[in-house]
Amino acid sequence: MQNRARILLYESFDRELNDSEHKELEQNLVVNDELRREQQDLQKLREKIKNAKTPSFNPFFVEQTMDKLFSSVTQSRAFNWFDSLFSSFWRVGVAAAAACLILVVLNLKNVSINQNTQQVSTNNESLEEMFEQVSLQMVEDEL
Repeated sequence: MQNRARILLYESFDRELNDSEHKELEQNLVVNDELRREQQDLQKLREKIKNAKTPSFNPFFVEQTMDKLFSSVTQSRAFNWFDSLFSSFWRVGVAAAAACLILVVLNLKNVSINQNTQQVSTNNESLEEMFEQVSLQMVEDEL
């Protein structure tokens, strides 16, 4: 019975009740304090909703919002592109730097080997010359 009274209460706010339903609701409101409080609460709530200011947007809200979204997407794309490029190629950069270092070390080693070879070859020439001179002198001494 109380369920039926609550249903009638809610329906009374949505539509006109017929005479028998209206009489039944009035009788329940007289007898039931809880139902009467609920009716008062619902009436207050409906008044608040009715008098509430309808939310509205500022002029050009859509354009401003879309501009902000577009600028943030553009910035994030540029930032993400740089980050992805950096994260993809940092290993390549490190490998290239290591390769350059190895090539410089090998080049310096080859230069030092070539310098040593040239020194040895000049020393060899002077030794040959010295050997020729010594052998010539020995031959002259024997004669």
